[in-house]
Amino acid sequence: MPTYNGDEVNALVLDVGSMWTRAGFAGEESPYAYFPTSVGYMIDSDSESSKNNKKAPEQNPTIESNNENAEKNDSMDVDTETNKNEKSTNDSEKSDTRLKYYVGNSGISLFRPGMEVKNVLADGMVDDWDAYEKILDYALYDQLRINPEEHPIMVSEASWNSAEKREKLTELMFEKFKCPGFYVCKSAVLTAFGTGKSTALVVDSGADFSSAVPVYDGYVLQKGIVRQNLGGNVISDLIVDYLKEEQNYQITPLFEIKRKERVEVGKQPIFDRRDLGGITDSFRNYMIRQTVLEYKESVCQVLEYPYDENTASSRGNKSFEFPDGFSLVLGSRRFYEPEVMFQPNLFFNKDRTRIGKNLENMNTDKNDENINGNQNMNNNTNLERKKDAHEYMSIQELAYRAVSKCDVDLRPHLLHNVVLTGGNTLFPGFTERFSNELPKLCQSSRVRIHTPGSTIDRRYTAWLGGSILASLGTFHQMWISSEEYQEQGTSIVNKRCF
Repeated sequence: MPTYNGDEVNALVLDVGSMWTRAGFAGEESPYAYFPTSVGYMIDSDSESSKNNKKAPEQNPTIESNNENAEKNDSMDVDTETNKNEKSTNDSEKSDTRLKYYVGNSGISLFRPGMEVKNVLADGMVDDWDAYEKILDYALYDQLRINPEEHPIMVSEASWNSAEKREKLTELMFEKFKCPGFYVCKSAVLTAFGTGKSTALVVDSGADFSSAVPVYDGYVLQKGIVRQNLGGNVISDLIVDYLKEEQNYQITPLFEIKRKERVEVGKQPIFDRRDLGGITDSFRNYMIRQTVLEYKESVCQVLEYPYDENTASSRGNKSFEFPDGFSLVLGSRRFYEPEVMFQPNLFFNKDRTRIGKNLENMNTDKNDENINGNQNMNNNTNLERKKDAHEYMSIQELAYRAVSKCDVDLRPHLLHNVVLTGGNTLFPGFTERFSNELPKLCQSSRVRIHTPGSTIDRRYTAWLGGSILASLGTFHQMWISSEEYQEQGTSIVNKRCF
């Protein structure tokens, strides 16, 4: 095994999340690259590019690479003139059809006739290995502009990732990218390290799911993991439903708009639609979600206490204009949809059906009741995943259940080190609300909530933990070297990486 000393390691850290991917150099305070985990893809009618397979040179963002050890011949083509981040692969396992991939903000957001969009992860784990490989290609070659053969690489993973997927990732890193050293670490552990803790209850609420993962002395307590597929996408669906059912408005994404006129607040938009052919449902839904994401970041908040319309109305109004010119001034409503994280029973029945949207139906005395739900309210492919093993429950109930599954002696340590992370926790008021709700369920223990110092830090907490860990001198002996991989095979990852 090679010896890594000090700054000579120059390790890379990759954190592929359910919505965003972060990549950068160990020892840095923030990732160098930050781009969507979703990819665009379409059938590539040009087969000539498969003849040009070259090894990727160092420091060259416009490259072609060839995996010589794979059974199939994968090539990556990049448009050097337009920098469209186009990537192609030959999926011989299914057919001879070649797919061209588009990765990155500019690559995926530009309309192309026939282009589909999909997320490479499902339930936090890799669902499409070809697309995942293109994400890594883009991060390493196009963004970091390095030769992975010269850098050990740390990759984050879901705390519930399977042994089979870990082994497949190990094979990919050594066989395709030929990195000299590799390590995979659970994201909850990295999040804890990113906040300076080795023991913590990591409560993560992102786009696809929310989870509560107990970490003790740097190790995940598997029996305490509780997760459910209630996350930011559900909030987005609720917002889309509100606009459609109560405002009689359906979002038109920006790429479809040719011209628009100014209209009064609340009036239906007047605009001309571009004459486009080949718009796929998946691309259109992805672009609609980007608009809803902007809406959430601009106007949505969480009340510090259970939703009350009078209290919410007293917090002032905020306005938002959609791409087609339709605009709203929102008062109490901007606090309503995020309430699903704390009171899912206001939105879902126990038979996984939606209840009425009338605010008068709310009962704040039942905010901790466990409720079933189903967020598959539109055709977005990100929401096509398995039914969760747990009922829909409030985020505070999620955390409480995770702690309750751990040994009694450990519970005070976990409750004293609760760490919030994930995009949903960035809603103004989320931390304060969670700090008020969790102690109600843990009255016999002292609860202390920790969050990174800024919203920017909270977006990168897991990556930052990896940056810290991979740069420590004491961690150098933990890397899986290429020599060890050749000797022991992929199974070494389950022996070395806990």
